Amino acid sequence: MFASRRLRPFTLIELLVVIAIIAILASMLLPALQQARAKARAINCTGNMKQLGLGVIMYADDNKVMPHTFWDSVLSWQPADGGSYKGLVNPYINSQKVWECPSRPGTTWNDLKSTHYVYNYGYCRNRAMEAVTKPTETVVFCASSATSVHGIDNTNQVWPNDAASGLRISFPHNDQANVLWVDGHVSAVKKNGLVPSFFNPTWTP
Repeated sequence: MFASRRLRPFTLIELLVVIAIIAILASMLLPALQQARAKARAINCTGNMKQLGLGVIMYADDNKVMPHTFWDSVLSWQPADGGSYKGLVNPYINSQKVWECPSRPGTTWNDLKSTHYVYNYGYCRNRAMEAVTKPTETVVFCASSATSVHGIDNTNQVWPNDAASGLRISFPHNDQANVLWVDGHVSAVKKNGLVPSFFNPTWTP
């Protein structure tokens, strides 16, 4: 019979070396994992905006114009239920989650007046899609700097893209913003890439 062999236990130094190697590997993999998660959130956000685009297109097809907005009793443009854009688009998408950007968790939420996507109401509201001369270069929705109650109707709300105050757009995906254009496509735009003419052809920096 073969004599049994006793396994030599790890020494403390060997154990510490193994732990150090694992720690080094983890530190190398963590940034890649974080980037993958951020990319997944950006892709999810793109999907949300594409659904919003379909909702806007279907609404415009039924009503001949893009959704309306209104000025309410607290003096804010509201994405409220009923006669404003969120309430008008909701029946075509039927999902509250579509209005929520996955890169902005933990915000206080109101199902009637909250959205992470700001509407270009200054140009788009009550406008026929056929009347937009550059549908591939005209914004309908983009990432909002707030959680609700705002739209865009003035050049100082979008330019410059890094303004300290008054800015109503944000760039939550690695300094990029997902943008829904009038023709229904969604693309990521880097900071300072959203020029005023994308919101209104008559606006200039």
